[in-house]
Amino acid sequence: METSRFRLLGPLEVRAVDGWRGARAAKQRSVLALLLLHANQVVSVDRLVAEVWPEDPPGSAVNAVQVYVHQLRQLLGGPGLFTRSGGYALDVGPGELDADCFAQLAARGRAELDRGEHDRAVATMGEALALWRGTALADVPQGPTVSAERTRLEELRGSARQTLVDARLGLGHYAEVIGELRALTTEQPLNEGHWARLMTALYGAGRQADALEAYRQAREALVLALAVEPGERLRRRHADILAGVPAAELVGAKRVSTVEGRTTAEAWSELPAELPAEPSGFTGREEELALLEQAVRRSARVVAIDGPAGVGKTALAVHFGHRTAARFPDGQLYVDLHGYSSEPPMSPEEAIGRLLRALGVPDARVPTRRDEAAALLRSTLTGKRLLLVLDNARGTEQVRPLLPGTPGCTVLVTSRSRLGGLVALNGAESVRLGMLSPETSLRLLERLVGTDLVRAEAETARELAERCGHLPLALRVACGQLLTNAHEGLTDLVERLRGAERLAALEIPDDPHAAVRTAFERSYQMLEPEERKVFRRLGLIPGADFPVAAAACVSAGPADQALTRTRLRRLVEAHLVEEVSPGRYRLHDLLREYAAQLAAAEDGEDGSRAVLRRFVLWSMHSAWNAVVTDLGGQHSAASFAEPDPDCPPETFETVADAFRWLDAEQDNLVACVVRAESAGLPELAWQFAVMLAPHFDRTRDYQHWITANEAGLRAARRTGQPHAEVSMVTGLGNAAYQMHRLDDALRYHRRALELSHELGKPRGIRSVLHNIGGVYLRLGRMAEAEESLTRSLELSRELDDPGTAALSRLSLGELCTETDRPLEALEHFADCLKVMERLDNRWSAALARLNLAEAQARVGTPVPARANSELALARMRELGSEWGEAAALRVRGLVHRAEGRQHDAMVCYLRSSRMFHDAADRFQQALSTVELGRALDALGRREEAERAWREALAIYEEIGSPHAARVHELLGG
Repeated sequence: METSRFRLLGPLEVRAVDGWRGARAAKQRSVLALLLLHANQVVSVDRLVAEVWPEDPPGSAVNAVQVYVHQLRQLLGGPGLFTRSGGYALDVGPGELDADCFAQLAARGRAELDRGEHDRAVATMGEALALWRGTALADVPQGPTVSAERTRLEELRGSARQTLVDARLGLGHYAEVIGELRALTTEQPLNEGHWARLMTALYGAGRQADALEAYRQAREALVLALAVEPGERLRRRHADILAGVPAAELVGAKRVSTVEGRTTAEAWSELPAELPAEPSGFTGREEELALLEQAVRRSARVVAIDGPAGVGKTALAVHFGHRTAARFPDGQLYVDLHGYSSEPPMSPEEAIGRLLRALGVPDARVPTRRDEAAALLRSTLTGKRLLLVLDNARGTEQVRPLLPGTPGCTVLVTSRSRLGGLVALNGAESVRLGMLSPETSLRLLERLVGTDLVRAEAETARELAERCGHLPLALRVACGQLLTNAHEGLTDLVERLRGAERLAALEIPDDPHAAVRTAFERSYQMLEPEERKVFRRLGLIPGADFPVAAAACVSAGPADQALTRTRLRRLVEAHLVEEVSPGRYRLHDLLREYAAQLAAAEDGEDGSRAVLRRFVLWSMHSAWNAVVTDLGGQHSAASFAEPDPDCPPETFETVADAFRWLDAEQDNLVACVVRAESAGLPELAWQFAVMLAPHFDRTRDYQHWITANEAGLRAARRTGQPHAEVSMVTGLGNAAYQMHRLDDALRYHRRALELSHELGKPRGIRSVLHNIGGVYLRLGRMAEAEESLTRSLELSRELDDPGTAALSRLSLGELCTETDRPLEALEHFADCLKVMERLDNRWSAALARLNLAEAQARVGTPVPARANSELALARMRELGSEWGEAAALRVRGLVHRAEGRQHDAMVCYLRSSRMFHDAADRFQQALSTVELGRALDALGRREEAERAWREALAIYEEIGSPHAARVHELLGG
């Protein structure tokens, strides 16, 4: 009696109280199928979306998945479908999935056949095949996982049918299996095993002529489809029938063969089956397996599988070989070419000899010359259909002599090199392996150490996968340590991996094959000396990725980008470096750590620091050149450390070029500041942070600003230079101000003012007073704000510093606007604009023009206000500032209101509010939302206006802004 609860072997069905039921919606069936195929595992929402909508998922896909899961829970009629972090898991018990029952029965039947228990095998395989009700997952739409699983299950079904036929042939039921074998040869006309069995059945049933006709039909199918003759097994069966060998001997009895005196049974059993054991816990790689499947179906002769060390190339090839064994009736050959190994690479001559011997060619017949041996190998392979796995190849020249000369065989080549020559000249298809996805990493952990452990410590398991860089070898080594060390748990292992010696933690003692460092070492040793130098110095570059110029900077001698590009290309070919986009590269986390350790070991601590210093100087001055492209010529880096003359910094023709570079490198620049501070380059660390301040102010990236300046502050205090500390606490105060942490901002600026007075630096005092005035202005302390800003303006004039004086006037203009002094505001903004345009400070000029337009609108001069607002909006867009664009849209809304165009004003305010929300500027978002409410109120939409004001009020109260009182007035309270 069937005990299954779920049925995949046909249309997808679930057992309910009233019988078997299916999900009505096709996409709902896709969700259920994916959950069943990964039963008792968490399937992420992202993966469900990718399966249900493989091409172009709609924006509502996540919500749709939630609906489908809800409907499935109703269909299941009870617990079992659980929500987990990031996805869902379906609880399936032993024997509840028909596919699992089938697999267990098929394995048992195969074992019974191998033991000669034909009666039992027939019964068991009959029971297994009875579970099938049609094509697996017949009513489930094609998705990447379902498609691959359907193919796998159908392969298993075919293998089970084959086993059943073999068992019945062993019982002498020749006539009874002819119909089944006719069906199999029709379904798979290129499967020589099916034809051989059909010939045997026909011959055993006394139909010798029909058996010989079956051979003719098989040969015709192979020649027409593949242009190959039948393989050795089929030809031998044909010869045995012609020779009158009894049918019983063809299916198992021994007789002397014409091949080297071996019995027929021995000859059959000695077909090469050299693949290593199926890799334990093989997980994922559905996309790559599908590519291999497609290549074999297209009769591709060679498939090159490449990827970095430890990524699972061999595991993929071996797994695929076992999965498709039935397609290669003449066997499977496997050779480890030792391309990246502690042993010397195997020569083509040695590999050819190894293959010929496996194919039954005596040693005496194996030629010593490479060309003659390769020719004999091609001759021996002609007409055969076998799988040849050439594992761990060093390069194309090691592989090319081993390739068959005619169709029929499939060759899988694995290598850490890209083997572009095989693709270009030998028509090889390429399959490239990368790291596992986070989800697949967790599935692999579950298979290796158990689902219960991984789910019980889910967050720790996720961190373990992250610390292993989602590299399969690292994950397997980590699991090996957990399984062999009873005193170390998951948390203990992760703690070790957080340390500086992560690579040391990812190795199992006395097993060089279970060590990530050893795997990397073999790739590194294959490089030329200069390539090694470039690779290890790349480990010193802070940040996630880098351009060619950065790599050239850390190379020895003068920076040569053309030569560096050539060496990077070689490192990419060796899978030690990844090209993530044209001209940009990165190292995997574990490879970066390995490279940095090599640099320390081979270049020494002083040498590594010198390389890092050179790189920091290049980055720092490149960033400064980008910053001053916008700020104009009044800024100089003369007081900072000079760049290395052999490594000139980047220069920029336009502001757009400069901003693009800064945006691309921003994360790396901040990482560079942090690394300089931690690596003993404190002078460069704080100087770098100073140079980045204008960029952070423009982009409103306050978190990066704080990170850089906190590192700079530690460095400044280490150098004992108070003026450096002033610069750092000033930057921290400005960032805190922009993040509306006004108490922190005031504390930082007061510390800067205290230090500036101690130093007796009027310029420093002037700048800090300006900053303090801005904080008081935001706090609504207008008298203190005006006092500080006025004193800053006076000092700027005394110091003949028009730029800073103009900034003070900009802030004083804002104060006048807040205190209802519009004419004074107009004067301040107009003067600031003139100065900033004269100094070619584009950003500050655009900001001044924006404030001028707002003031003009408020005093009732909409014509110049409109012109200035449009010009400011265009300039902000030209500068690529979304924050500036949002501010300009708010001013344009004010102009529209002054012109009586309330609906246009509402549209501008709405866009401005949303853009400030996306920019995470809560204060400015609230300002725009208040104005949105005013426009809605003017349109007679009071309820919507109050809703907007309440939204703004919540923001103001959250950040502690005095503007909350004004919103209360608007709301009538």
